[in-house]
Amino acid sequence: MGRGGGGDGGGPEGGSRPAGAEGRGMGGLLNLPEPVMAADADMNRGVSAAEFRHAADQRFLILDLNRDGKITPDEIRSRGRGER
Repeated sequence: MGRGGGGDGGGPEGGSRPAGAEGRGMGGLLNLPEPVMAADADMNRGVSAAEFRHAADQRFLILDLNRDGKITPDEIRSRGRGER
């Protein structure tokens, strides 16, 4: 499927994404242009499973604003607006 199509809400068919959000993934909420390589804690140009899990845990804590152990659409929207 091509960019912005496929009924994912991002196409010209009247999707719900805001203008300019095409291609913006979760990394955009956390300001990580290279989210996998940002997990490389020992800077050896590779990401181990342990480094990947640790980075994922830290990112989850950033997004789980009320610390209830789950991330809701409201928390994602709040993070997207810059609220903390």
